[in-house]
Amino acid sequence: MANSKSGETVLERCVRVLEAFDLTHSSLTVSEISRRANLPMSTAHRLVAELVDIGLLDRGEDKRLVMGQRAWEIFARTNPVESLRFRARPVLEGVHSAVQQFTSLAVPQFDDDEVLFIERYTQFGDAEIRATQGGRMDLFDNSNGIIFLAHAPFDVLERVFSKPMVSKTDGKTYDVAVVQEQVEFARRMGYARVSNGMVRENVAYAVPLMGTDGRVVAAISVVGRADECDDDVILTVLAASGNQLSHGENPLMLPRIPRHGRA
Repeated sequence: MANSKSGETVLERCVRVLEAFDLTHSSLTVSEISRRANLPMSTAHRLVAELVDIGLLDRGEDKRLVMGQRAWEIFARTNPVESLRFRARPVLEGVHSAVQQFTSLAVPQFDDDEVLFIERYTQFGDAEIRATQGGRMDLFDNSNGIIFLAHAPFDVLERVFSKPMVSKTDGKTYDVAVVQEQVEFARRMGYARVSNGMVRENVAYAVPLMGTDGRVVAAISVVGRADECDDDVILTVLAASGNQLSHGENPLMLPRIPRHGRA
C-alpha cells in the first residue's frame, strides 16, 4: 500500500484509527479519532469512511463511531485467543466464585515485554484494579508478568532487567532487585505473590498455565485487598485450576499474537 510522507502505509494508519478506541473511549467522533491517532483531519475522515464501508467501524445516528460488528465477527471466528478464553472461562468463573476477588486470564507478549489481559471478572471484592479487558501491562509490575518472567526465555529476561523499570500503567519506577526476588520466588514456589505493588493495599497472586512443550501459555491471577484475602484459600484454588487447565485432555497452545505495532 502507498506510504504517507511519514513513511507509514495506509494499513498502518488504519490500525492507528482502530487503536484510538479503548475501554474508556468506546465511541468517538472523527475529530477525536484524528487527535487520538495523531492523524490529519482529512486523513482521519478518509480512513474512517473506508473502515465504515467495510464494516470495521459503525457510525451511529449521532455520527459517533464505534467498533463494527464485522470486526468482532472476524476476531471471534479466527483468533486463537478466543479459543483459549472459551476453554478457560468455566475455570475462571469457578475461581472467581470461590475466592470472591478480581480474577483474570492473561497471555505473555514477550516480543513487547508486556502482559495482555484477555478475560477478567470483577463482580466481587473492593480492591482498586488497574487491569482492563484487552489492556496491557509491563512484565515487571503485576503478578501475571512475574510468573511469565519466571518462565521467560533468557533474551527476554536480559532485556527486561537491563533497562529502567518504569511502568506504563502508573509511571512508577520499580526496584530491579525487588522484581528479581519476586521472579526467583515464583520459580521456586510455582506461583507469584506480589504485595505493596501498584496498589499498596492489594495483594496479587498468579499461577502459570503450561503447554505440553513446557512453555508458559497463559496465567490465572487473583487480586484483592490484603485484608480481604486468605493466602491458603486463594493459592489452593489457583493451584487446582492451573493444574486442571495445564493437564487437561486437550493441550493448551500459545496464541500467536503479532507485535503490538511498535517499532
